[in-house]
Amino acid sequence: MLEQQFTAAFNASRFISPCSGTVGDIGFSALVFGAPVLSFEVAEGNGVSARLSIPILAGSFWETQRQADCSASHARHSDVQRGGGTALRMDIDLELVNSHSDNTGRVSIGLSKARDPVCDLVSDPEQQRVIGEYLLEYLRDQPAHQTTYELAVVDSGRYQPLNPVRFVICTQAAPGARVPGAQNAGDGAILVFMKLLALDDDGGTLPGADYPYLIPNDADDGVPRYSASLFISEKLSPFVNDANVDVLKDALLPDGYTFLVEGNPFWPRDYAYFGNLAATRTHVRIEPSQADINIMESLDFTARRGDGSAVTDVSWTSSCINSPLLKGEISSSGRFSAANYPIEGPPVLMTTVTAHYTEDGRAAEASAFLLVRYYPLRLDPLLSTRAPGGEAVSLEAVGHGATNALGWQLLEPKLGELKDGSGGASHVYTPPGAGGVPMVAQRIQSDATAEGNSAQAVVMLLAGGGAIPVEPPLVSGVYGQGELHFEVPEDVLGTLGVTATAEEDLFWHWSVIGDGSLIAEGRTARFTPPASRVKGAVSVVTCEVLGPSVDHLCGYSLVELVNASDARESPTWESLLGFEVTAPDGAQAFANGMQQIRVRIRLETAAIELDGENVLIPVSPAEMNTLTLVYRDSQGAEVPYIDPNQEGMEFEDGRQWAASVRRNRFNLHPSALGPAQEDPLPASDEGTTYADRYLYLKTDSAVEFYAQFRASTGAIMRSTSLDDPINESIIVKGVTPPAVVRDDYSFERKRVWNGEGKIVDDDDFSYMLQSIDFWKLSFLKSGYEPAGFSTLRVEANTSSIQWESELLDETFFSCTGYVFQPKERTALVPAPSALSFDPYLLAMMEEVDHAKPDSSFHSNPPQPGELIVSLHRESDVKYWYDGMGGVNPMKKFRAVLDRPMVYNLRDENGNRHRMQIGFKDSSLPGSRNELDLILR
Repeated sequence: MLEQQFTAAFNASRFISPCSGTVGDIGFSALVFGAPVLSFEVAEGNGVSARLSIPILAGSFWETQRQADCSASHARHSDVQRGGGTALRMDIDLELVNSHSDNTGRVSIGLSKARDPVCDLVSDPEQQRVIGEYLLEYLRDQPAHQTTYELAVVDSGRYQPLNPVRFVICTQAAPGARVPGAQNAGDGAILVFMKLLALDDDGGTLPGADYPYLIPNDADDGVPRYSASLFISEKLSPFVNDANVDVLKDALLPDGYTFLVEGNPFWPRDYAYFGNLAATRTHVRIEPSQADINIMESLDFTARRGDGSAVTDVSWTSSCINSPLLKGEISSSGRFSAANYPIEGPPVLMTTVTAHYTEDGRAAEASAFLLVRYYPLRLDPLLSTRAPGGEAVSLEAVGHGATNALGWQLLEPKLGELKDGSGGASHVYTPPGAGGVPMVAQRIQSDATAEGNSAQAVVMLLAGGGAIPVEPPLVSGVYGQGELHFEVPEDVLGTLGVTATAEEDLFWHWSVIGDGSLIAEGRTARFTPPASRVKGAVSVVTCEVLGPSVDHLCGYSLVELVNASDARESPTWESLLGFEVTAPDGAQAFANGMQQIRVRIRLETAAIELDGENVLIPVSPAEMNTLTLVYRDSQGAEVPYIDPNQEGMEFEDGRQWAASVRRNRFNLHPSALGPAQEDPLPASDEGTTYADRYLYLKTDSAVEFYAQFRASTGAIMRSTSLDDPINESIIVKGVTPPAVVRDDYSFERKRVWNGEGKIVDDDDFSYMLQSIDFWKLSFLKSGYEPAGFSTLRVEANTSSIQWESELLDETFFSCTGYVFQPKERTALVPAPSALSFDPYLLAMMEEVDHAKPDSSFHSNPPQPGELIVSLHRESDVKYWYDGMGGVNPMKKFRAVLDRPMVYNLRDENGNRHRMQIGFKDSSLPGSRNELDLILR
């Protein structure tokens, strides 16, 4: 479930951008965060804690080890491999978030709210904590819609006896799951305690630590048979049937998932259902959902439904998140090839593979995440220190070309001995037995002749022990680009007992071993990489300090040298020709927090020169992931994004505006020319990129917004910053939703079926013993286009009843049902097949030994956007009063059904309508024959 949200985020501009940074003597570049994984070894009592692991899928890091006031004694530069186990691990509390706009409660995890982070990029526990804190702080700086994951959805908007109206959660570890190394280590469950509609009492307190673990541990061939359980109180037995239990199961999980019961339920007292969480047939995922391949390799992808069947009529596309021109190739059958890239790129290409298909008449897609790797050849460790005659150093080649065919050699001064280790990809260096100078840099080179790659490592031979520090201890340099600055920290000499007076007599001697040149300036030096070199190398910058008051002091730093092409940093655009912000469908919306204003952003880049040719490189998806709207009359206040699973702003949300990356179901605001005509997003070309964002307003004031994003260089690019801006911002305005009165609604009766009896003098009721009328509701406010209804929530009972009188032998009876067909903007929702009735009504009809009300449409199905309330008249329903059910609270039928229905609807413009529909006062003659509508 979390993995699917992770992969979908890359095509929805809400993924977490890769992280680069430096923590002390440890640096990392382009760390790619994976899908979070929950475990429960930290769950306690009735708390909500869990352990969260976020795999690090790719990136590189380097670390140096050194003692205080010394040069580095060890250094390594490594690449992170997916599946290598590197992860950011944290503890987190699950969150319960209620949404009144769609009547759901969501169990979610917000990565930014985690605590106690550790990251095992390195082995030292203290450094793991420091890196963990750095990465967690990075996550806290990301927008909430990019760092929030959904675990469960509890739908409280349906009116059914077994529908939850309130719930609490806690986490629980499985027996033995807290034991490190156990077969079920980390296993556990999220417990959801629900107060269901049919129960009046609020229940007891949450259980303690002795609450039993209620998921059986049965297994088939070592594979657990069960992953979920459902328990229903025996008090609710009158409503425990397949239909109502299905409602409860559907109310607990996000779209696309269901609870499959294995075998028959048990009911020794409470009802117990054991089974598994599974994807529904309409849920589509790509297999494999995550993968990595090397450059020039291929991989097949398949789109599968929840039942395992393959999706047909699929079209495939691929895109590269961090280098848009390097998207690879994908065939019509889903075979991706990491080939025919037009330019060099970074070591890892973050690639999405997307299947496009049609589901129920509307376009849909599912994605997989693929890492295409080209890691340069490296030697590990990069730096070691040894005294003459010291122990041997084991070297291993990793990356592109690291095979048994590697050639190895000692470079000048060729001190010591180099021998084959366990294969051509590893060698062992043995230092010389004695040395005559305090410091010697012995470089070791490995060559992959077939690939044209090489790598170097350095063993510093120190005859006098430690060396003074040179800052920085390790740095990368690119041939022909820039200067690198080095220094011996000013306070080091004081630590070594050198006075300020004596410092004036010191002689500083800087030198470089390997490629490059130095300009020395006392304690500092400037290093210039050579103009060009075919192969990568390591240069050593050394510093020696001589003088009457000091012994011979020396120190060093390492420079990794690479060609600009070997660095495989993806070429990128350098300037923008256009950054436009428009509202193509109009700049107005009802100020209801639901209707959207589409904001279209157009970005055009200037061509750059690459290998003598002009090349257009667009803004990358990684950069578009940072795109935001900004309130112009503020100090850069960004418009917040709503939760990705919400359709709009909550009714009680006090903010004046918000944004989304997703188009919702409601229409855009109609103009004077009629309904908005929505143009599809133009296709991006080589240098032009388009994106749509959607604004919500809760203010009727005119407000101005511009757009901004963060470029790959770190610079903030604003639509207002171009020299000659066109469409640099938009001014939008909220429209106050229309005030409504009863006359704005049509609520008309239509007879759809007559039973026993006859109609006399246009009297449909007096002589007709059984009948069914459909009362159809529509909104027809004068001066506005007719608006169908898009959403419905019934606040209480879904049926109402009334007898002709309250006499015990009364049998003339009326009841209601309903059906609703939402008005959808993009496609027709599958039409309902029958009327719905309150389960309390159905239970009562069974109690009085009468057939259930007729649920057929009688050739009058609802139209899109229409609510129909059906009125059923019968002549032979035994009278019921709640005292007949004794003390059983589940038989208080009249307490529920004597009330009118309360409907909460939103029309296709997102405006809210709340009304009461029910029988007229029972004291009025013929009150059970007609329905009345009252606005609330």
